[in-house]
Amino acid sequence: MTETTTAPQDPGDEGFTVRRFVRGATFLNTKGKLMLELFPIDGDTQLGKPWFFDIKGIEHLVTGGCYDVLAQDNGRVRFAKAVFQGMWHEPAKVDEWRAATMGAKRAHESAKREEKLRKSLDFDTLEPIKRAYQRATQPERIHIELAVLAYLRRGR
Repeated sequence: MTETTTAPQDPGDEGFTVRRFVRGATFLNTKGKLMLELFPIDGDTQLGKPWFFDIKGIEHLVTGGCYDVLAQDNGRVRFAKAVFQGMWHEPAKVDEWRAATMGAKRAHESAKREEKLRKSLDFDTLEPIKRAYQRATQPERIHIELAVLAYLRRGR
């Protein structure tokens, strides 16, 4: 990879050094939040241990793109001054990151749609029916299911 430009430094950038990172995949954390992994590049070809960030504000970084950014060893990074340096030299790895990113984004959108649907329907009003269903015998459960379906289909 060839060096082109470096991230600009301002007086408020004390303690930050220019480091080169490659943007890896986007993924969902355990709370369903979209996260992004950045790998520090050691030398010109080795990926370091990934750093993880909330994707908000940095989703514009290209998957597989190499960037010079201002960073501190404690994990603080100034993405506003990121300078694109080119693509990572392993196309297979970039494709892997892209596939993982697409899967995470689809899963996140699906979860958002389900949450929106859940909030738009008032399932709490069904709580008495749910309790009756849980106490019912198997034949009674079938009758409850049929009654609920008939109500949904015909309104009575």
